[in-house]
Amino acid sequence: MRPRSGLSTRELVRTLLVAALMIAAVAAVFRFRFLLLAALVGVFGGVLLTPAIGWLERRWHLKRGIATGAVAATALGLLGLGGYLAWGAVADQARGLIERAPEIANKSLEAAQGLVDRLPGGGVDLRSLEFGPALQRTGKFLWDALQLGAAGLAGLVVIAMIALFVAANAESYRRGLLSLFPPSLRERAATVADGCAAVVRRWAAGQLLVMVITGAMTGLALALLGIEYWLVIAILTGLLDIVPFVGALITGVLAVGVTLGTDPSKALWVLVAYVAVQQIESNVVVPLVMKGRVRLPEAHLLVFVLMMGTAFGILGVFAAPPLFGVLHHLYWQVYVPWVEGRSTQAM
Repeated sequence: MRPRSGLSTRELVRTLLVAALMIAAVAAVFRFRFLLLAALVGVFGGVLLTPAIGWLERRWHLKRGIATGAVAATALGLLGLGGYLAWGAVADQARGLIERAPEIANKSLEAAQGLVDRLPGGGVDLRSLEFGPALQRTGKFLWDALQLGAAGLAGLVVIAMIALFVAANAESYRRGLLSLFPPSLRERAATVADGCAAVVRRWAAGQLLVMVITGAMTGLALALLGIEYWLVIAILTGLLDIVPFVGALITGVLAVGVTLGTDPSKALWVLVAYVAVQQIESNVVVPLVMKGRVRLPEAHLLVFVLMMGTAFGILGVFAAPPLFGVLHHLYWQVYVPWVEGRSTQAM
C-alpha cells in the first residue's frame, strides 16, 4: 500500500474553512474590540459584586434579584456621592490649572532654564520650546474627557448592565462556561475559573486601598507644603497609581512643574515629598496591603498596560491590570503544568 501524499479534497476544504473562520474571528475581534473590552470590564465588575450579593442572600435570606438590586443601589449611591464630593472639591482647582497652564508652563521653563544655566556646559535654550499652548490643549483634552458625553455614558451603562447581569446570574454563567469542557476536565476547569475570580477580587481590593493611601499621602504632603493645586495632583496620583512606575513619574513631573511655575522655592521640597511617598508606598504600604493578595510582576504589567493603553485608550489602562492578573494565573495554573507534564512524558 502506497502512503498517502498531499491532502484530500475534504481535508483541503476543512483546512481552508478553519483558516477562514480564524481570520473572520480575528477581524471580528479587531472590529468590535472596544465593545469586547467593555464587556470584559463588565464581567470583572460582576465578579467583584458577586460576593456581596451572596452575603446578602445568606445573611438576610434575600432573593437573588432583591440582593442584586440592593448591592447595585448601594454601589451606585457610593459612587455618586464620592464623585459629587470629589468633583465639587476639585473642579475649581482643575479649571484654574487649565486656564493658567500657559503662564505656569512659561514660569516653569524660566525656572528650569535658570537651573540649566548653572550646570557646567549648560547651553540649552528651554525658552524656545513652547510648552504653554501644548500644556493648555492637553489640560483641555483631559477636562473634556472627564465630562462624559452621550457615547461615554452609554459605554458606562453597558458596562454596568453587564456587571449586574453577571453578578445576578453568576452560577448560571459558571455552569455554562464549564459545559464547554469535557466532563473529565470540568472539575479542573472549575478550580481554575474560581481561582481567576479570586485573583480579580484580591487584586481589586488591594490595589484600591493602595491607590487611596498613596493619593492621601501625596495630598497631605502637598497641602502641608502649601502647593496651590494639591488636590488635583493628589487625585491624579491616586488614579494613575494603577500604572506601575509610569503613573508616579507622570504625576511627579506634573507636581514639580506646577510648583516651578507657581512657587519655585518649594519645587525641591515637592520632589523630596514625592520620592518619600513612593518609597513608603513601595516598601511599606504595598507589602502590608498586598500580603496574601496578588502581586503582579511590575515590568511585565507595565508593558501590558502600555499595550492596552495604546490599543484601547484610558479604558484599556484601567482594564489591563485585572486582565493581566487573570492571564498570569492561567499561565501558572494551566500552561506551566501542561508543559511540565509533556516534559515528564517525553523523558
